[in-house]
Amino acid sequence: WGPHVASIELQRNGKLERMYFELPPQVIETRGNPAFLESRSSLVNSIATVREYSDRMNKFQFLGDLLLLEVLYLFKLRHRVPVLSHIAGQELHWMNLTFLVALAMNVVDVVHPERQHLEFELNRVVLGLGIFHLILSIIRLIAYGTNRYRRILNEKYIRAEERRTKGDNARFMKYNLLDVFLHRRGRAPGATGGDLSNLLRRDPMKDPTHMVR
Repeated sequence: WGPHVASIELQRNGKLERMYFELPPQVIETRGNPAFLESRSSLVNSIATVREYSDRMNKFQFLGDLLLLEVLYLFKLRHRVPVLSHIAGQELHWMNLTFLVALAMNVVDVVHPERQHLEFELNRVVLGLGIFHLILSIIRLIAYGTNRYRRILNEKYIRAEERRTKGDNARFMKYNLLDVFLHRRGRAPGATGGDLSNLLRRDPMKDPTHMVR
């Protein structure tokens, strides 16, 4: 089956069962993105702090739907703006390059503390490193903001819901994340059901707040 199939363990009637399901292309293409990895770790940590099983399931569906929106955003970005998506996907490389260039500049300052006495060519090298570091910093900022645009909207949505419900954001949403993974069509067995094909076709970059209770 390889990387196109995932599994989940469920406890039903006192027995532990494992379900296998096919991953949609949106998840397969974006699950290596740094922003998605951070959001997935945040989701796991948030659910681990909940003790009650029912509250844990509610929070999983709530945060899972927000994570799905982030996946759809990254998927749309990759196919509509491939250059920007490539820059954003290499965020870790930009961060490492920025660190190495800054380290090289610091080494030059330590070895030659009085740069006014350096040779002209070495001064040009230092100036080039500084310009290169500035360019890398700008690219890194663009990559960081592009990757986390959807997450920023999600956090604003969560804060708005917390203010509206006085901090209780654990509730069932319209779509069930597992049903999307299973490529279910028609009416979902969640709280209100819905056409999952419309959800997968929806453009999260143009309609970022389509959550329906």
